[in-house]
Amino acid sequence: MRLKDVAGQLGLAPSTVSRALNHPEMVAAETRIRVLEAVQKARYQPDRIARSLRIRQTSTIGLIVSDILNPFHAELARTVEQAARQRGYTVIFGNSNEEEEQERDYLETFVSSRVSGIILAPSGNSSETLRRMVDQGIVVVQVDRLTPGLEADAVLLDNSRGASLAVTHLIDLGHRRIGMIAGPQHLTTGKERLEGYKSTLLAAGLPYNPDLVYVGNFRESGGYEGTRALLSLPDPPTAILTANSEMAAGAVRALREANLVIGKDISLVTFDDTRWAQYMLPPLTVVAQPVEEIGRTAVDVLFRRLERRTSRSTIYTLQPYLIERASTGRPPR
Repeated sequence: MRLKDVAGQLGLAPSTVSRALNHPEMVAAETRIRVLEAVQKARYQPDRIARSLRIRQTSTIGLIVSDILNPFHAELARTVEQAARQRGYTVIFGNSNEEEEQERDYLETFVSSRVSGIILAPSGNSSETLRRMVDQGIVVVQVDRLTPGLEADAVLLDNSRGASLAVTHLIDLGHRRIGMIAGPQHLTTGKERLEGYKSTLLAAGLPYNPDLVYVGNFRESGGYEGTRALLSLPDPPTAILTANSEMAAGAVRALREANLVIGKDISLVTFDDTRWAQYMLPPLTVVAQPVEEIGRTAVDVLFRRLERRTSRSTIYTLQPYLIERASTGRPPR
């Protein structure tokens, strides 16, 4: 239901309905009551995105991460905030919690708050809302994940190479049955890391066995359940790669419950170099992401777009690196 539809039902001009909703003091009380009753009955929602385009922007940036409990997103938020403050901008923060409705609500709230631009790690479910915003000239920069078909700048990690670094390291140690706890396959991070795992095995002359792959949820629970599933196989893996640090935490829990010594009885490597990964016993071998560089680059890209210094959307791909620690070793005999 659009504003002009409400106006047509009441026999009023759209401008009158708009004034009744936005400047009620400018219309007669009787008219205002009629409009409010019609709006409630029709469940009319104002188009905040279109309306905001007629109003000047503010010195604020909207930032949406998908899971604030994930140390990667917490570090990303800190970096974006610092980089924005150096330019005299403040950051309005939102956590989508991987929920489409929550992400969409934050997007519309940011737009109605007249933010200058939006940086987000998309949940993968709000593509239509994002396309509409980009089409109407709102500056959007994606980080960590890519929304397929969206003409917007993005700052990403070479996820396939990251998985390849981990799997190559395990193969070099002598592992041949390498399990993986992958991320959700509707997200580019989950899909690309699994593709890198698979292609590296095949390039090394090792078979890809889908039984050794558990698709998790990027949460601790997914790592725990996935590790238990892999350990229950008749011939379990001698090494496991988890697609993020949250699932690595769940994997550690499951391995300890199974009385397996990490680094000796089984090897474990994960994406993300969190603080706890460095200090746990044993310290975890990780595929590290340049989180600060990702955050700073995203802010730089957003301001170049605001200053009209770029035209076509660009994908910036940064490189991961492997940090070897004591959680990986040769397979047990």
